[in-house]
Amino acid sequence: MSDTATAADSGTAPAGIGHNSADRYAQNKADLDRLEGIKAERKALADESTTILKRLEKNGVNRGALAEVRAMLDLSPAAIKAREESRAELIDWIIKPKLEEAEAGQADEA
Repeated sequence: MSDTATAADSGTAPAGIGHNSADRYAQNKADLDRLEGIKAERKALADESTTILKRLEKNGVNRGALAEVRAMLDLSPAAIKAREESRAELIDWIIKPKLEEAEAGQADEA
């Protein structure tokens, strides 16, 4: 095994490397350890997020609607207003006729 591999296992700088290199080695090791900690934290947060989403869905919140609302949280008030006005027009033009057609179909079945 090389001096570098042995040093990595023991947590010390390799033999024969100067003080500055030892400091860099220690800093790099600390940074790599922190990256591993961040990875674990991100996994824990992702698991918590999934649990929350499942609980919201169980309580009747639509995942797609929730995603849309969360996306709008980063928008300015003016952008949200413009988006909602456009959405209302699109619903009137596209969705409303389909809903009326569905209601008419149900009336025919009754």
